[in-house]
Amino acid sequence: MQDQGTALIKFSEAELECLVNSLYITTSLKVPTENNGDWKTPYRMLLKEVEGINYQLKEKKRDFINDTKSDYQTPEKKCDVCED
Repeated sequence: MQDQGTALIKFSEAELECLVNSLYITTSLKVPTENNGDWKTPYRMLLKEVEGINYQLKEKKRDFINDTKSDYQTPEKKCDVCED
């Protein structure tokens, strides 16, 4: 497995959800085969990895939204009144 390369693939959030759904459907199929469903193993592994990526994406998005909200909710600094 060490001689395998990696590729950067860009997905939108909707495309990632579609990929998760497709992999879930593929792994939950009941197909009679001689190898007793061993053909599903790479798809299960890929589904687990894609679900992890999807979770990370949602967490980053949630963190960004929470950071933005906290910026709006912080009270403004008030100036001290100068005495002349």
